[in-house]
Amino acid sequence: MSFFTNPLFDSFVSHGLHYPIRRLSELQSRAKHLLHGRTDKEIENARSTIYWLLEDYFNDEKEYWIRSQLECGGHILGYLHEEERTESALRELITNNTNPDIEGVLDFPQEENTKEVDALEHILMNTDIDDADFPNANAYEYLAVLALDLINRAVEAVSDRDFPDALKDDMPMVLLAGIGNDAVDITEVVCIAESHKARQYAEIKHLAELAAGLVRHEIQLGTEADVLAKKKVSMGARKAAGARHSEANTQKLNAQTEWDSVKGTYSSIAAFARYRHKAYAVTERTLYGWIIAHRKTKA
Repeated sequence: MSFFTNPLFDSFVSHGLHYPIRRLSELQSRAKHLLHGRTDKEIENARSTIYWLLEDYFNDEKEYWIRSQLECGGHILGYLHEEERTESALRELITNNTNPDIEGVLDFPQEENTKEVDALEHILMNTDIDDADFPNANAYEYLAVLALDLINRAVEAVSDRDFPDALKDDMPMVLLAGIGNDAVDITEVVCIAESHKARQYAEIKHLAELAAGLVRHEIQLGTEADVLAKKKVSMGARKAAGARHSEANTQKLNAQTEWDSVKGTYSSIAAFARYRHKAYAVTERTLYGWIIAHRKTKA
């Protein structure tokens, strides 16, 4: 795997394609749009990072597979003598394989059987991608960089003119078929990158809506708490008023009872009210009204 710097075309800086697959120009623009605000240096750093991330990924998968085969006695060990069944010998067998039968049992991710976009997605899902050389990175940005690099490689391949004279007549169609297939793969990468961005923005929007909902809920709770507090105050006032009313009824009953027993000693109800209202902690008018009402009930 390598990254190309074609002097005729560089998808990272060029602004148009002059090749039969016009769709590549659109894909280039879409990928660049996902990298809006990134400097050329940051994008170049991301491209280099993708290179070693993929290289490490395929190497780690191979090493893990080698260890697992030795631990579980995998079928691949049958291609080695018993005394040769070591990690180094199995690694050598895989690396310098000349037996076509072995290819069928090498069931781990490799460059030959795994798309770079699939490998990169897996890496981005399981790696902290924060990098000083590509700060505040998003997964969709790395995927966009991969798309631009794939465009670069596709154009590099179709620009190649180093082929035998006997094939010159057929090569244009061969090259066209090759870049057509590349365009399909590049479309997939760009769509995946855009999908990642859309999901990320949807998650951000959802979190923002949740936060706003929490704020509204807190405000509502505060309002309801105020209402409850006011209700408590009102209920307290009602209870206090009820207590006062009950006490007044008792005083009223006591005053009416006294009047029945002493009314013959006072010249009038007004005189009784004038001399006894303080004993019941009411005004003369109130005590007078109590007695008048009481007398009417007796009539």
